Amino acid sequence: MAVALVGLVIALTGARSFARADGPDIVQVVIAARQGGQATALRDNLFELFGRIDAIAWYRDARTIEPEQLMKPLSNIPPALAYVWIDLAVAKPDRVLVYLSGADRGRVLQRTVMLPNGLDEVAREEVSQIVASSVDTLRAGGPLNAGHAGDVLISSGPEKPRRGALLTLGATGAAERWSEDQSAVPAFGLSTLLGRATSGQRFEPALWMTLGYHGATTSGQAVALQLRGGSLALVASPGWRLGRRMTVRAGAGPGLDLLSVKPMLGEGQVIVRLDPPHWIAAPFVRAALRLDLDLTRTLVAFAAATGDLNLEKTQYYVEHDGTTDAVYEPSRFRPSVLVGIEGRIMGSELLP
Repeated sequence: MAVALVGLVIALTGARSFARADGPDIVQVVIAARQGGQATALRDNLFELFGRIDAIAWYRDARTIEPEQLMKPLSNIPPALAYVWIDLAVAKPDRVLVYLSGADRGRVLQRTVMLPNGLDEVAREEVSQIVASSVDTLRAGGPLNAGHAGDVLISSGPEKPRRGALLTLGATGAAERWSEDQSAVPAFGLSTLLGRATSGQRFEPALWMTLGYHGATTSGQAVALQLRGGSLALVASPGWRLGRRMTVRAGAGPGLDLLSVKPMLGEGQVIVRLDPPHWIAAPFVRAALRLDLDLTRTLVAFAAATGDLNLEKTQYYVEHDGTTDAVYEPSRFRPSVLVGIEGRIMGSELLP
C-alpha cells in the first residue's frame, strides 16, 4: 500500500512537470477493474517498471473501457508520450485487454492477456511488461505494430458524414429596373434560406425565399402613378461550396407581386377623372444567381443577381376623345442587383 501511495504522489507531481524538455515522459493510464484491489496491485507493478525507463504515470479509474471511445479527444488531459487503457477482466472475465496508443492517438493497438489462473502475479507482470515495452518503443520513435497472436490494430476510419438542416434569416437591399425611366428602384426586405447539408460534401440543396418592399412614382403629362407594394419569391437555389468560406447558388422559382396603384394628376392637368386607388396581383418567374461569403460560422454576407419575368403584361392607360394612350408600361423583364446579410440559425456545425 505504501508503494502505491508513493507512486500516486509521484504521478501527481510529475503531471506538473511533464512539459520540461529534460523531465520524465508522461504516460496516461486508465484502469477498469472489478475490484479496487486489483487496480492497486497492477499500479504497484507498473510503478517499478516505469521507474526503470524514467516514465511517470498519471492514473485514472474507469468502470468500463469502450474501444470506440479511445480515439476521441480528451478534455482537460495534458498531452502524453503514450496512452494506455487496461481492462482487467471487466469486458471478458477470462482475459485482460490492453489498449496502447502513441501521442497522436491515430491508431490503437489492442493486446490480449489470457487468465488461466485468474488475475495473479504472473498475469499482472505480463500486463506490466507489455505496457512498459510499448512505452519504450514509442520513446525510441518506433510504431506500435500488431506483432503477436491476437493483436488487433484499431485505426481511425473516415469520419461519418453528419447531416442536418440549414436555416438562415437576414435582411436585404436591392436596386430593380422597372422601365427605361425607372432603372434603379430601391427595394428592401427579408431573406431566408432553408435546406439540408452533409458535412464533407460540397452540394447543398436549398430553397431561398425573399420578401421585399419596393415603390416608385411615375411622372406623366396627363396622369402620374404612385406604385407601392411587395414581392414574394421562392427559388430552388442549390449551392456548391467553393472552398471553406464561399458558396455559389443558382436556381429559379415562382413569385408574386402585390402592388397598390394610386393615380395622380399629371403636370398641368385639371380635368381628368382618376380611377380610385386599387391593388394589382402579378405573378412572375424568378431566376437567381447568388454568391455567399461566410464571415463567421454564424454570419453570411451575399450578393445576388435576379431576373423576374412577368407572366402577365401590365399597362396603365388614359382614355380621352375615344382613344386610349398608354401612360406607363413597365418592362415584362425586371432585373435587379441584391445584397444582404443572414445569420445562421441552424447548420453552422456542418461547415468545413
